[in-house]
Amino acid sequence: KDFLKETLKLAVEVMETPEVGPRAAGFAAFQEWAKAIGNDREFTDNTLLPVLFTRLMCQTDAFTMVAEGRAYAGWFMKQEAEKFPEYSARLMEISGLFKREHETAFEMPRYHGGLQMGEYQAKELAKKENRIKIIELIDRALELDRRAAECIRRLLSEMEKDMK
Repeated sequence: KDFLKETLKLAVEVMETPEVGPRAAGFAAFQEWAKAIGNDREFTDNTLLPVLFTRLMCQTDAFTMVAEGRAYAGWFMKQEAEKFPEYSARLMEISGLFKREHETAFEMPRYHGGLQMGEYQAKELAKKENRIKIIELIDRALELDRRAAECIRRLLSEMEKDMK
């Protein structure tokens, strides 16, 4: 139980820390990501293809980190729910939120031509209408992340009360 409690505390800390060194982190990273994807000056008709490839690599890395990280987080919560029936409902709620966040992130490649890293995908990412859809998905993922963090805080509170 102590391991679960300490892991949950660390998860909330990571999710809510706004910056690490010079970089945005946690919830703030989602906001910076959306801001970067929405920056029309970075996606003009004259933007060189190598620059668009860089933008595509950043987008792909960001959505992959969210999708993969939240998938593992959801699986972890589900495993812990089996070990701790007294917290099972809350852990399964958190697992479900992370699963939905994973699925939301995996909708993004639809708007930049799939998972390949070619010229077609770079040009698809440059299209404003595609970037608007990606920003909507980033915002949805952020909201799910915030809700998961809130559920984790509530669970930690329940655990504190039970340990007294």
